[in-house]
Amino acid sequence: MRKQIYQRITAVIGADNSQAFFERLYAMELSENPKTQGSFSLRWDNHPYYSTLATEAVESDWTGANMFNIWMYSQEATGEEVNILIYSDNPETTWLDGYTYAIKIDWQGEKRFSIPLEDFKRFENPTGFNNVSAVHFTTKIFGNEPNPYTVLYLDDMSVTYSPEYPITPH
Repeated sequence: MRKQIYQRITAVIGADNSQAFFERLYAMELSENPKTQGSFSLRWDNHPYYSTLATEAVESDWTGANMFNIWMYSQEATGEEVNILIYSDNPETTWLDGYTYAIKIDWQGEKRFSIPLEDFKRFENPTGFNNVSAVHFTTKIFGNEPNPYTVLYLDDMSVTYSPEYPITPH
Protein backbone atom coordinates (compact mmCIF):
# COMPACT_ATOMS: atom_id res chain seq x y z
CA MET A 1 0.00 0.00 0.00
CA ARG A 2 1.24 3.45 -0.89
CA LYS A 3 -0.61 6.68 -0.27
CA GLN A 4 0.58 9.87 -1.87
CA ILE A 5 -0.02 12.19 1.06
CA TYR A 6 0.77 15.27 -0.97
CA GLN A 7 -1.88 14.70 -3.60
CA ARG A 8 -1.64 18.20 -5.07
CA ILE A 9 2.13 18.33 -4.94
CA THR A 10 2.73 14.90 -6.47
CA ALA A 11 0.20 15.67 -9.17
CA VAL A 12 1.86 19.00 -9.80
CA ILE A 13 5.38 17.57 -9.94
CA GLY A 14 4.43 15.79 -13.14
CA ALA A 15 2.68 18.79 -14.69
CA ASP A 16 4.37 21.68 -16.44
CA ASN A 17 1.59 24.22 -15.93
CA SER A 18 1.66 24.12 -12.15
CA GLN A 19 3.70 27.15 -11.15
CA ALA A 20 0.63 28.91 -9.70
CA PHE A 21 0.25 26.39 -6.85
CA PHE A 22 3.90 26.70 -5.88
CA GLU A 23 3.85 30.48 -5.98
CA ARG A 24 1.39 30.26 -3.09
CA LEU A 25 4.00 28.29 -1.15
CA TYR A 26 6.52 31.17 -1.65
CA ALA A 27 9.45 29.34 -0.13
CA MET A 28 9.78 26.82 -2.91
CA GLU A 29 10.24 26.62 -6.62
CA LEU A 30 10.14 23.83 -9.14
CA SER A 31 13.48 22.37 -10.12
CA GLU A 32 14.18 19.95 -12.96
CA ASN A 33 17.28 18.61 -11.20
CA PRO A 34 17.85 16.86 -8.92
CA LYS A 35 14.67 14.78 -8.83
CA THR A 36 13.54 11.19 -8.33
CA GLN A 37 10.09 11.10 -9.90
CA GLY A 38 7.98 13.22 -12.21
CA SER A 39 9.32 16.28 -13.98
CA PHE A 40 10.38 18.31 -10.95
CA SER A 41 11.55 18.35 -7.37
CA LEU A 42 10.84 21.21 -4.96
CA ARG A 43 13.72 23.56 -4.11
CA TRP A 44 13.61 25.16 -0.64
CA ASP A 45 16.18 27.74 0.37
CA ASN A 46 16.50 31.09 2.24
CA HIS A 47 15.44 29.40 5.48
CA PRO A 48 15.94 32.49 7.70
CA TYR A 49 13.23 34.24 5.65
CA TYR A 50 11.17 31.17 4.66
CA SER A 51 11.58 29.04 7.76
CA THR A 52 8.44 26.94 7.21
CA LEU A 53 7.06 25.06 4.25
CA ALA A 54 3.43 24.04 4.79
CA THR A 55 0.69 22.26 2.92
CA GLU A 56 -2.85 21.28 3.77
CA ALA A 57 -3.17 19.35 0.50
CA VAL A 58 -2.64 16.02 2.23
CA GLU A 59 -4.52 12.75 2.47
CA SER A 60 -6.26 12.98 5.86
CA ASP A 61 -6.56 9.29 6.77
CA TRP A 62 -3.27 7.42 7.11
CA THR A 63 -4.95 4.29 8.52
CA GLY A 64 -2.97 1.22 7.49
CA ALA A 65 0.25 3.17 6.89
CA ASN A 66 3.21 3.05 9.24
CA MET A 67 6.02 4.83 7.32
CA PHE A 68 6.52 8.45 6.24
CA ASN A 69 8.80 8.61 3.19
CA ILE A 70 10.59 11.53 1.60
CA TRP A 71 13.57 11.98 -0.68
CA MET A 72 15.85 14.96 0.02
CA TYR A 73 18.89 16.37 -1.69
CA SER A 74 21.14 18.73 0.28
CA GLN A 75 23.65 20.96 -1.47
CA GLU A 76 25.87 20.86 1.62
CA ALA A 77 25.94 19.54 5.18
CA THR A 78 25.04 22.63 7.22
CA GLY A 79 23.99 21.01 10.50
CA GLU A 80 20.58 22.67 10.33
CA GLU A 81 17.66 20.82 11.91
CA VAL A 82 14.46 20.48 9.88
CA ASN A 83 11.40 19.37 11.82
CA ILE A 84 8.58 17.55 10.08
CA LEU A 85 5.29 18.43 11.76
CA ILE A 86 2.23 16.30 11.07
CA TYR A 87 -0.86 18.09 12.36
CA SER A 88 -3.72 16.09 13.80
CA ASP A 89 -5.52 18.78 15.73
CA ASN A 90 -7.75 18.01 18.66
CA PRO A 91 -10.63 20.53 18.84
CA GLU A 92 -10.82 20.06 22.62
CA THR A 93 -7.38 21.62 23.17
CA THR A 94 -6.26 25.25 22.92
CA TRP A 95 -3.12 24.69 20.84
CA LEU A 96 -2.41 22.85 17.60
CA ASP A 97 -1.73 19.17 18.16
CA GLY A 98 0.30 16.66 16.18
CA TYR A 99 3.55 14.78 15.76
CA THR A 100 7.11 15.87 15.06
CA TYR A 101 10.32 14.32 13.78
CA ALA A 102 13.70 16.09 13.44
CA ILE A 103 16.14 15.59 10.56
CA LYS A 104 19.66 16.98 10.90
CA ILE A 105 21.09 18.17 7.59
CA ASP A 106 24.46 16.48 8.10
CA TRP A 107 24.96 15.14 4.57
CA GLN A 108 25.61 16.37 1.07
CA GLY A 109 23.82 14.85 -1.90
CA GLU A 110 20.70 12.72 -1.95
CA LYS A 111 19.16 10.78 0.89
CA ARG A 112 15.97 8.74 1.16
CA PHE A 113 14.11 8.79 4.47
CA SER A 114 11.63 6.08 5.49
CA ILE A 115 10.57 7.07 8.99
CA PRO A 116 8.32 4.80 11.07
CA LEU A 117 5.31 6.79 12.24
CA GLU A 118 5.96 5.40 15.72
CA ASP A 119 9.24 7.43 15.74
CA PHE A 120 7.35 10.72 15.51
CA LYS A 121 6.99 12.40 18.92
CA ARG A 122 3.60 13.65 20.03
CA PHE A 123 3.12 17.33 20.81
CA GLU A 124 0.05 18.37 22.76
CA ASN A 125 -2.84 15.90 22.31
CA PRO A 126 -3.22 14.77 18.65
CA THR A 127 -6.31 12.88 17.55
CA GLY A 128 -4.34 10.34 15.49
CA PHE A 129 -2.92 9.52 12.08
CA ASN A 130 -6.46 8.95 10.85
CA ASN A 131 -7.09 12.71 11.13
CA VAL A 132 -4.14 14.48 9.48
CA SER A 133 -4.85 18.08 8.43
CA ALA A 134 -1.43 19.39 7.34
CA VAL A 135 2.26 18.66 7.04
CA HIS A 136 4.86 21.35 7.74
CA PHE A 137 8.62 21.39 7.37
CA THR A 138 10.14 24.00 9.65
CA THR A 139 13.60 25.17 10.67
CA LYS A 140 12.59 27.58 13.43
CA ILE A 141 10.98 25.64 16.26
CA PHE A 142 12.02 24.12 19.59
CA GLY A 143 14.84 26.69 19.95
CA ASN A 144 16.38 25.97 16.53
CA GLU A 145 17.57 28.72 14.22
CA PRO A 146 17.51 28.50 10.40
CA ASN A 147 20.78 28.25 8.49
CA PRO A 148 21.04 30.70 5.57
CA TYR A 149 23.26 28.29 3.60
CA THR A 150 20.93 25.29 3.57
CA VAL A 151 19.45 24.47 0.16
CA LEU A 152 17.19 21.41 0.02
CA TYR A 153 15.35 19.64 -2.77
CA LEU A 154 12.33 17.53 -1.75
CA ASP A 155 10.59 14.87 -3.78
CA ASP A 156 8.61 11.62 -3.64
CA MET A 157 6.70 12.18 -0.38
CA SER A 158 4.30 9.44 0.68
CA VAL A 159 3.13 7.20 3.48
CA THR A 160 3.41 3.44 3.09
CA TYR A 161 3.08 0.21 5.00
CA SER A 162 6.13 -1.85 5.95
CA PRO A 163 5.71 -5.27 7.64
CA GLU A 164 8.88 -4.53 9.68
CA TYR A 165 7.03 -1.99 11.85
CA PRO A 166 3.75 -2.08 13.73
CA ILE A 167 0.79 0.03 12.67
CA THR A 168 0.88 3.12 14.86
CA PRO A 169 -2.25 3.31 17.01
CA HIS A 170 -4.50 6.28 16.42
